[in-house]
Amino acid sequence: MKKQKVIYKIVIGLLVFLFGFGGISNILQLPEAMASLELLGYPNYFSLILGIAQLLGITILLIPSMARLREIVFFGFFINLVSALVSHLVVEGFAPVLVIILFALCILVTAYILSLRLQHSNNQN
Repeated sequence: MKKQKVIYKIVIGLLVFLFGFGGISNILQLPEAMASLELLGYPNYFSLILGIAQLLGITILLIPSMARLREIVFFGFFINLVSALVSHLVVEGFAPVLVIILFALCILVTAYILSLRLQHSNNQN
């Protein structure tokens, strides 16, 4: 049980890093983030919406008492990553950025499964 909690915290830390970096990049409209959105055909204001949603999501992940909202965050991040994956596949085909997106999806799914296991074990106690 303790091992799962440590792994969960590490995985959440990775998610916070990935989505925090992406959220800040989008809010500040850094050239790399804007170039990616432009390449995919999204309007500039979308970066602000996406960035705010990502930062709100990682904030909720870091607050232990927000278990119900955490489920929504996991789903939102899943939609975000799947949308990015499909967008890049349609526009660029098999590009190197897909590796990063798939890595983030694996981290996200791992975090979700561990979250469910920890919730289940807490409910049994």
